[in-house]
Amino acid sequence: MFYSGNGCCGLNCNYALGIARSKKLLGPWEKNPGNPILAGNNAWKCPGHGSIVQDESRRYWLMYHAYAAGSFVFTGREALLDEVKFTPEGWAEINLGMGPSEREQSPFGKSQKREELVFSDSFTASKLRPGWNWPVSDDASPASLSGGRLTLVSPPEIGTNLMGGVLGRPITAGDFYATATLVRKSLEPGVIAGLATLGDRANSTGVALVDDRIILWNRTRDQQTILAQDAAPAKARIIYFRVVASGGKNYQFSFSGDGQAWTDLSPQTSGAHLPPWDRAIRVGMTVGGMPQAEAKFDSFDMQPVLTAQ
Repeated sequence: MFYSGNGCCGLNCNYALGIARSKKLLGPWEKNPGNPILAGNNAWKCPGHGSIVQDESRRYWLMYHAYAAGSFVFTGREALLDEVKFTPEGWAEINLGMGPSEREQSPFGKSQKREELVFSDSFTASKLRPGWNWPVSDDASPASLSGGRLTLVSPPEIGTNLMGGVLGRPITAGDFYATATLVRKSLEPGVIAGLATLGDRANSTGVALVDDRIILWNRTRDQQTILAQDAAPAKARIIYFRVVASGGKNYQFSFSGDGQAWTDLSPQTSGAHLPPWDRAIRVGMTVGGMPQAEAKFDSFDMQPVLTAQ
């Protein structure tokens, strides 16, 4: 029997996987004296929730999840695969008890394809691409596509909250940058729209245009603070927003009127309060400030810093 125990999730997790064996389903059960057979190491933290499968060569594999040590809870729990082997004493072991493998041959020597971590959307399709998220409490998507633009609308019940309409993507790396382009004339006076790193409506931080101002805002436990502000580019018809992240939790927000010359908003913002339990941070677009506020966006782009040109 493979089982996981302790705290699975969050910054203080201490999850690990153990095994026990018995000749009968109802026992008696004997725990492995070497438990846990799978615990965290320098590369991966808090592994657990494993599923066992046997392949055509009668080898056993454990698929499970863990947090990457570098970005930890901010990128969420990720799927891992390790071979399960058996000792002469009949106990199962994984990676000689050294925790999740950092690199290993794929089953059957199949070539490994690296996951594509770059995501761009110019909103030219007829419907939203798979992978876009919005708050689970919302009845429907807050977004629609038409004419190569995305229209984001705040639900009427949200009121004046600047976190009205929200559309985001889970981050795929701790070090990344993301940009979004806002059509300035699509905003009515008092409407607030921009780019944000998203935990939930109560815990998020971002940059936005409201009237002729650019604001850097933060929400912690539903309490909102304006951290900095600047004048919006006077003649720009498109407002460019950007966030550069490190470690999944440190954010530098910027804005531009042409997508070339960027103005940083100080200070650098911490997102340490953002992850809601075990879910990854999202990055995306927001609109709010009044019921049924509306904003139009031309594009969104997110990619790891290492692939930036």
